[in-house]
Amino acid sequence: MTLLLYLGAMLCAIYGNSLLRGEDISYREETRELAAGSPYLWIAVILWLFGDLVSNWQRLKTWWRLLEPPARARWLARIPAVFVGLSSLSPLSAAMSASPDGLRELLGDALGRISFAVLLLLLINMVNWRPRIWAAAQALRSGGGGG
Repeated sequence: MTLLLYLGAMLCAIYGNSLLRGEDISYREETRELAAGSPYLWIAVILWLFGDLVSNWQRLKTWWRLLEPPARARWLARIPAVFVGLSSLSPLSAAMSASPDGLRELLGDALGRISFAVLLLLLINMVNWRPRIWAAAQALRSGGGGG
């Protein structure tokens, strides 16, 4: 199954690259080739990642089962931040064909979404850092006060 997904990804990537290359250099328009070839490249990336997921499914299930509940909750809390970060791809792709006037607004929207996703991930991970810092401070106090 994994091999078929990898082969499908490679075929999609090769076909997408042939569309990106265009036909004749004298009639070439980059926006037309980019619009025609990029969906096949995205499908190739998704197929490849899905193939990796399928090939490591048993290890992922074992890893998830061995996670402690707080760590599992942190992983689940990261999912919205990832989707916010991925939602920045839409304005970035629209910026490829935008006029110079609309470009600033689209890039600002994309950078705002990326910044929000990074901030959200930092806040989620800081919940994990605080108990560690507190425990380290308590260990230093109890270990250093005896003599």
